[in-house]
Formats: sequence, structure tokens, C-alpha cells
Amino acid sequence: MIERTRRHGGPRSHWPFRRRRFFSPGQEMLRRWFPEIGEYAVPDRSALEVSADWVPEVDVINRKGSVEIHVDLPGIGPDDINIRVENGLLWIKGERRLEEEGEDESHYLCCERESGTFARVIRLPDSVDPEKVSSELKAGVLKLTFQKKVESKSREIEIKVK
Repeated sequence: MIERTRRHGGPRSHWPFRRRRFFSPGQEMLRRWFPEIGEYAVPDRSALEVSADWVPEVDVINRKGSVEIHVDLPGIGPDDINIRVENGLLWIKGERRLEEEGEDESHYLCCERESGTFARVIRLPDSVDPEKVSSELKAGVLKLTFQKKVESKSREIEIKVK
């Protein structure tokens, strides 16, 4: 029999592992202590309003001419992902289904992989052009590349005296 353990002050469980929370313990602590910092502690707070079974891991990379967003979605095909941009927010939704147990009386002994619906909402920087985006799904990582807007350079205007 597996010994019951208490890890990080959490509830007792008969399994030696726990489901990952939406926020890391550090993010939870920051949210409780400093609720006014909002988006700085949690870049996509609006994801709290989205109903989902799990939340994929995301990296946002600021490059010279673009912003790249990498989303870990192992085992999910492009037909199971819905992506849209609306009001400066990037919405990524979809579903990962568990393999159905066969008729040969097989069943899961352990099921650690997240399954069900997933959602992630990311606020896009003002510098990106939401119309100029490319996407690629390779080796379980969704890569979205948003091109940055062309910024007009400032220049001084000379005043002529008449």
C-alpha cells in the first residue's frame, strides 16, 4: 500500500503526487499579499474567468521584430485547438481526450496526464500587429509569431521665422 504523504502543507492524498494548481505557490502568495499588482503577478488574470480542466504552460518571448508565444500542448492535434485574437487578448482553447479503456477489461492504474478542456488567455503587447501572425505546431509545442507594428520614428521640426 502507498503511504499517505503530506507535501507542502497540502491535503493528505493516497497518491504520492498531486494535481498542479493553476498558480504556483509563489504566485498564490503574491496574489494574497499584493492584490493591487494584478497583472504583474499573473500575466493572464482573465484566464480565471475561463472554464477549463487544465491550463497549458506558456512562454512569451520578445524578439527584435516579433513576439513569440510557445504553448506546450503534447498529444493534441491542430483540429483540437481553437485560437483567436479579440480586444488585445489571445485566446487558446481546446481539448485533450483520454484514450478510452478498451473492451478487454483494461483500466488505468495511474493517470497523471492532464485531460479535458484547456484554455489560456494572454494579453498581447500593444506593439504587436494582431493581423500579422503565423502559427506552427511541432513536437507538441504550438508556436505563434506576432510581427511587431512598424513604429514611426520621431523627428524634430524646424521652425522658420518670417
